[in-house]
Amino acid sequence: MQRIEVKNFGPLKDVSIDITNIVVLIGESASGKSTLAKLVYFFNTLKDEIYSYIRFNREKYIHFTLTNFHIFLIHEIIDKYVERFGENMVLGSSVTATFGKRINGKLENSFTITINAIKDENLNQTEFQFPDLAICVKSIVEKNELTMRNLYEYQSKNDIRAVEYFEELLKNSINDSFYDNTDSLYIPASRTFSVSLNDSMKLSIYASLVDITKSIRPTNNPEYGNLDNIIIKEFITYSSKLKDRLKNVTFEQYHFNVSNSLEVNTLSEELTYDVLNGKYSNDGENEYIVIENDIRIPIEIASSGQQEVLRILQEINVSRIDGKYRFRVIEEPETHLFPIAQKKLVELITLLSNVTSNNNDDENSSKILITTHSPYILASFNNLMYACKVGIENEKINSSLWISQDQIRAYKLKGGFVEDIIDYELGLIKNEEIDEASRIINEEFDFIDNLQ
Repeated sequence: MQRIEVKNFGPLKDVSIDITNIVVLIGESASGKSTLAKLVYFFNTLKDEIYSYIRFNREKYIHFTLTNFHIFLIHEIIDKYVERFGENMVLGSSVTATFGKRINGKLENSFTITINAIKDENLNQTEFQFPDLAICVKSIVEKNELTMRNLYEYQSKNDIRAVEYFEELLKNSINDSFYDNTDSLYIPASRTFSVSLNDSMKLSIYASLVDITKSIRPTNNPEYGNLDNIIIKEFITYSSKLKDRLKNVTFEQYHFNVSNSLEVNTLSEELTYDVLNGKYSNDGENEYIVIENDIRIPIEIASSGQQEVLRILQEINVSRIDGKYRFRVIEEPETHLFPIAQKKLVELITLLSNVTSNNNDDENSSKILITTHSPYILASFNNLMYACKVGIENEKINSSLWISQDQIRAYKLKGGFVEDIIDYELGLIKNEEIDEASRIINEEFDFIDNLQ
């Protein structure tokens, strides 16, 4: 997805942003950063919702015509849209997502999906308008009719290999329709919950929260959304898989076993160690931070910064080696981290983006959206942009960490609107946005000093 335009959605009055390889959102608390990030995530996962509905609704396909099947699918998407964000949030809103393929920096072969939510005063309910969504879904269903028929037929025969073949065919076709072959991952803020309890307890708690949220309100009129609990549940499940991948294997051993570039592996290992202030260890049952003299600190009693950043580091190290194309949202990656560790984390995130992205193939490129309050995050990205602009290899910033101006977008949310904070003539994030708080504090100090 290359662009999203939002009008009157909760705190967002009129906001439009482009989705490039790296997108950074800043703004005061309650300015709408998380709301915008979750909207981008929802529309980016539309293709997954369509696939899941087709894959797991064999009975509906058998009992209804193809036309009715696609209508059921559309309404399923709208119901989930309302259920996940809440009617209070979507009421009176208009959200447009543009999907397409970027060729030579320009968006081509694109299409849009708009969902308008209008209050019908006569019926006292919300009316939804989504003509282009209907066209998109109908086209996908019709194009995949033969694949669906074969999938359901072999499913009834319990032919696993044939089912897997047609599942892959269906998924690839839907991805092609959206010009996007990435998976999606949302890494929420306050990630310490993912290390404080065992996996079964965490899943049980958050699965219950999702069910409770659904049960305390009529499903056809949800005032408040349950997307936060769904995101947390999905993140716990994904974190558990990451943990399993790293059983009895350090990050260094994982890199060596799967290996690609030795230079990139070494850089990644150094940055990971600096961010974590130790090495990661997993004996199959428990996770540890290994510090000097091989002292193992159980992750449950490690520092809050180490707990917050661990899952991000696992995702970066595993996905970088796998070369997995993924759309990632990372909320407040800086939480509880010392400024130097924040700088190193920005470099790791950039390294992941660079080795899993192809500027000439937008469909097969990773994208990372970050929400942050940290001036150190912005300043660190600025250094990497400036290094790319200068274009001279040096010992301070490895060329694997350079970011071109085309790769990154940075936006500031304020009062329901958005400002692009990149100076395109300089090719850098605007200096005044790097640390506005320090500027205000310094001005106040100078004022007080002049009173003497």
